[in-house]
Amino acid sequence: MKLRVEEADWDEIFSDMIRIPGDYRRHPNGEKIENGRVVRIEHGGKHVFAVGRGLRGRDSDPVIYMDEVTRRKLGVRRGSQIESANIREASRREQLRWYREASNPAARVAAQVATLSLWLGALSVALGLLGIGIAIYA
Repeated sequence: MKLRVEEADWDEIFSDMIRIPGDYRRHPNGEKIENGRVVRIEHGGKHVFAVGRGLRGRDSDPVIYMDEVTRRKLGVRRGSQIESANIREASRREQLRWYREASNPAARVAAQVATLSLWLGALSVALGLLGIGIAIYA
C-alpha cells in the first residue's frame, strides 16, 4: 500500500517524528508497530529513522506526515508516495543511532551524555582493576 506524503504540523518540526495511521504502521508479518517506537523508513535507496506516531481518528487514511528535514533526507516531496512495506521497526542498534543523530537537541544531547558516561564508567573500572593489580603485585 502506498502512503501519500504530507507536511507535519508546525509543532512537530525538528522532532524526528512521523505520523502514520495505525492500519499502516505494521511489521512485515502484519503485527502492529507500537505507537512511539523508532521506525526505519526506506525510499529510493535512502533511509531515515523517526518516531512513529498514530493519527487520531484517521486510521484508514493512506497518508504519512513528516517534517521538511525528514522529507529532504528521504528525497521526497509533499504529495509523493512511499510504500508502507518500506516502514519497519528499527533494531536496537538503529535506535541508538537515531538517538545520536536526532534533529531534536534534547534527545541528541542526552544520548551524547549517556555515551560519555558509559565510557567514563568503563575507564574507571579499568583504572580500578589496574590499581588493584599494582597493589597485589607490588
